[in-house]
Amino acid sequence: TKVKVVEYVITTVEGMEAVKATAQTAGGIYELGANLDYTGVTPAGSFGNAILDGCGYAINNVTISASNGGGFFGNSSGATTIKNLSFVNAVMNGGNHGLIYDITSDATTFDNVFVHVANDTATGHHGVVARILNTNAGVIMNNCVVYYENRSSSLSSGAGALFGWGQNNSSL
Repeated sequence: TKVKVVEYVITTVEGMEAVKATAQTAGGIYELGANLDYTGVTPAGSFGNAILDGCGYAINNVTISASNGGGFFGNSSGATTIKNLSFVNAVMNGGNHGLIYDITSDATTFDNVFVHVANDTATGHHGVVARILNTNAGVIMNNCVVYYENRSSSLSSGAGALFGWGQNNSSL
């Protein structure tokens, strides 16, 4: 019998931001216990070396506006899994960024993730994952959907729906 030990059930935006402030170094298993509305909140922090199970909930109305890098999950290092989660009505403005800005080591896995980008006027490297920076890093996507509602016609060469840019030998 497999036993899953959940470190923390996230039910508020403040709870999510607190988890992102510590998960990169602490690791662990986290679950959403409610939909989160990021209207008027600037996401900060990173998420890596951990598992986030959205349990079918959504993160709504998140705006990523960074002139030189940033993202909802910031940087991801260490084995990371994000699953059973939706991002609804996301907006991307500014420079290099994505829901995950940089994947710097090991693999990041997305399972059953839906992303609805309401507006994308970003420039530079961007997508759901903005950049894969290490030849040992990679991305695994299973049953994921990205839907762009409004996308700028003047996007840079580093723009992609899923990935903005990958270093030589990085793997998808």
